[in-house]
Amino acid sequence: MKLMLAAAMLAALVSAPVLAAETGHSQSKAKKDPNEIICKMQQTAAGIPQRVCTTRREWARDNERTRQEMMTTQRGFCGGGMAC
Repeated sequence: MKLMLAAAMLAALVSAPVLAAETGHSQSKAKKDPNEIICKMQQTAAGIPQRVCTTRREWARDNERTRQEMMTTQRGFCGGGMAC
C-alpha cells in the first residue's frame, strides 16, 4: 500500500506542468502573483491526463505537502531517516 502511495506521489511530482498563458516578460520568483491561476496536466489514477487549474499559492502548498509525504514515506522504508 505504501509503495502504491509513493508511486502515485512521485508520478504527481514529475508530471510536466503546462502553464496557463503567461505574459511575454519574465518575472522573478519574488514578484510572481500568488493568486495567479496556473494550469497543469496531471494523470488520474487510470493514467488519463486531466487539466487541473489552481492558484500559484495552492500549487506551492500541494508541492510542499507532497514533498513532506515523500520524505515521511522514505523514512518508513529506510528505517528512520537513514540512507537506504
